[in-house]
Amino acid sequence: MILLGFALAYIGFVALSLAMRHHYLPLRAGTERGSKSLSSRQVVGLRFIGTVFLAASCTFCVASQGIANGVVFWVGLLTIAALAQSVLLTYRPQWIAGSALLLVSLGMTGMALS
Repeated sequence: MILLGFALAYIGFVALSLAMRHHYLPLRAGTERGSKSLSSRQVVGLRFIGTVFLAASCTFCVASQGIANGVVFWVGLLTIAALAQSVLLTYRPQWIAGSALLLVSLGMTGMALS
């Protein structure tokens, strides 16, 4: 549950950062579409998805730790997820999508085994 909560928080931050033009364009520069920016509908969709994933992360933390400890634990996971995502955006922006998929698969495997 902890790894899944971290994965959901990380994906939420990735979606929120990709809604910003500054972070989206370097990821699209090497593709065939070039540096086309997001439409306003896509920006709103990414913001909504990011918010939903952050709320789901909070739900998993509260479900596994209780309300008092779960919220504190969730804030700690948010800190670690934001740090990991900001380091990857700075040094290896191409790894963002792969790392998000890896974390989701690890989180789901961990949840299935527990």
